Amino acid sequence: MMKKVSTRISFCGLLVVAGLSLAPRILAVTPPPGGGYPGENTALGDDALFSLQPNAHDNVALGIDALYHDTSGTSNTAAGAFALFSNTTGAANTAVGSQALYNNTNGYANTAVGLSALASATTATGNTAVGNVALTSTTGSSNTAVGHAALTLDSTGIDNCAFGYEALLENSTGSSNIALGKDALNLCTTGSNNIAIGVLAASKVIAGNYDIVIGTVGGGPKESNTIRIGTPGIQNHAYIAGIYGGTVSGVSVMVDSSGRLGTATSSARFKETIKPMDKVSEALLKL
Repeated sequence: MMKKVSTRISFCGLLVVAGLSLAPRILAVTPPPGGGYPGENTALGDDALFSLQPNAHDNVALGIDALYHDTSGTSNTAAGAFALFSNTTGAANTAVGSQALYNNTNGYANTAVGLSALASATTATGNTAVGNVALTSTTGSSNTAVGHAALTLDSTGIDNCAFGYEALLENSTGSSNIALGKDALNLCTTGSNNIAIGVLAASKVIAGNYDIVIGTVGGGPKESNTIRIGTPGIQNHAYIAGIYGGTVSGVSVMVDSSGRLGTATSSARFKETIKPMDKVSEALLKL
């Protein structure tokens, strides 16, 4: 009796499996996801990869008009409405966000993440922009901007690094600047080779070069070749390890009321036949 029941259950199980295998396939989304384009391209969204030509390959466009004008560009990734919209032959670009890298035509190896990040870049290469309107306008190369509106007005500057809200905001042609902190070097337009660390660091510097500014706004619009650390009236003590007990030869270091360090100027270079006083100075000391 038990054997017959077992046989019937097995037979019913086979019928169920057979029925499932013959049932029509139900898709998760309708219409089905895009794909199957020549050259291993993928497009999802109205008019995404609209202008694609047969020699373009390995592109991914997700969003309305993403990579719309791309004809022969390769290995691009655009995710967002109008992302990489104007790209035609540029390659190896990554744009994530609405209008990211919008005007890029043939620039390559750029990465833009955020609303309108690198939006006005046309032929720029090797830039990285993370944040809304970061590095919006540039033809410069090898810039890195992380933060809302960081390096947003850069036009031809190269090799700049901006980390923080509106860091290096107004830089246009300056190059090789490093700004770390909210509004660091935010008014600098043409200065180059500056280093600013801290909130509002070097925010007074506009056209200065070769400044190192830490924790202060800087000395003025055109101050150059200057090191400034700390803010007068805020930092009242300075400690630097490795100085006390260290023996060196040279001249004495002095500090003025503004905190500037320097050495006393000797008049020896203007004199001749200088001789040691030896014991003559003893008579003077007795006075």
